[in-house]
Amino acid sequence: MNTAKRTLNALRACGAACLACVVSLALVSALLAPGIALADPKADLAAAQEDQKESAAASQQAQADLAAAQDAIEQSAADYEQAQKKADQAQAKIDANVQLIKELEEQIPAQKEASAQAFSAMYKMQQDGLGLLDVVLSSKDLGSFFANLQYLNHVQERNLANIRRLSSMKSQLTQAQSELEEQKAQAEAEKDAAKEALQSAQVARVAAQKAAAEQQKREAEAARKVEKAKKELKEAKDQAAKKAAEEAARKAQEEADRVQAESVAASGQNNESSSLAKEPANESESMETPTADNADWSTTKSAFVKKWAPRIDAYLGNAPLGGQGKTFAAAAWDYGVDPRWSPAISCVESTKGRYCFRSHNAWGWGNVSWSSWEEAIYAHVGGLARGYGYTVTQAAARKYCPPNWRHWYNTCVSEMAKI
Repeated sequence: MNTAKRTLNALRACGAACLACVVSLALVSALLAPGIALADPKADLAAAQEDQKESAAASQQAQADLAAAQDAIEQSAADYEQAQKKADQAQAKIDANVQLIKELEEQIPAQKEASAQAFSAMYKMQQDGLGLLDVVLSSKDLGSFFANLQYLNHVQERNLANIRRLSSMKSQLTQAQSELEEQKAQAEAEKDAAKEALQSAQVARVAAQKAAAEQQKREAEAARKVEKAKKELKEAKDQAAKKAAEEAARKAQEEADRVQAESVAASGQNNESSSLAKEPANESESMETPTADNADWSTTKSAFVKKWAPRIDAYLGNAPLGGQGKTFAAAAWDYGVDPRWSPAISCVESTKGRYCFRSHNAWGWGNVSWSSWEEAIYAHVGGLARGYGYTVTQAAARKYCPPNWRHWYNTCVSEMAKI
């Protein structure tokens, strides 16, 4: 009896061991088999990644081209400011001269009348014989003589002064009218210069805006191809693994049924089988699609600032950088960059200036400190324009935040969309 039990237990152990071996071998064989089937998805992924590298290289070249054009953008802004200033000064002179001419034209009629009365008085004095001899003869003594003489001189001087004043006012009017014509010509020339400088600034900024949009589109397309290839590769792996698991399970079940049948035949007992679980694979962070800034560079600087300052202020709220919308907008116009970019980076790096590691440095910008937000904003926006291009791109993100550029890029894109 004991011998029969020992034999039965041995058969059970042997059956379980055989079942485990069969399942393991079946799974290994099935999982190794789909290697050849996955060759195409892997090749597609490699090709997509190569395209992405080429896109990154093209983006870097585009940034280099934009950096070379940045001097022209900044110079056009300076030319516009200078020309506009001269035009304003010329207009101020015109306004002052127009006012002077108006006053002279209002005063001259009365002065003409006063001058005419002076001429008449002087003529009458001469006709009436009011000369030096008459003064002497009409004087009772030496004191009255000097008094009469002084009075006569005073009357004469007053009459002459009225006549000279009329002549002076006429000369001043003629000169003012002549200067006015020259000032108008100068003002027109300065306005033309300002208009030409503004057009140059607009052309440069629109070109930078267009180039950045094309760069973003190129990067997005390359990223989309990579994500698609990764997804297809994962699906192929999942499908192959599923088929392998199903095939392994089928073979294992067949073998288990056979062994179990033998075991049951030997002992009349059943064994329960265990199930397998797999852990999903981790995927890299996908890339967000940037929104267009729709900045209108065909307007003047004042119109540009008037449009963007309130939007930026609304985004900054009551943060330390709050109220600097006008500065951000003006700097963006001067340097020709997306007006949303620098405010968004300030949120990513310091929560809009709340946590600065250096004085007024809200952008994690080197080890620099500034004395005011205005100085800091202009320095950062200028640095973006010269070193990173018109707006956020994947190439710019790789350069600005290499260790975690994907997350930095996506966060910037998300924040810019809020402005």
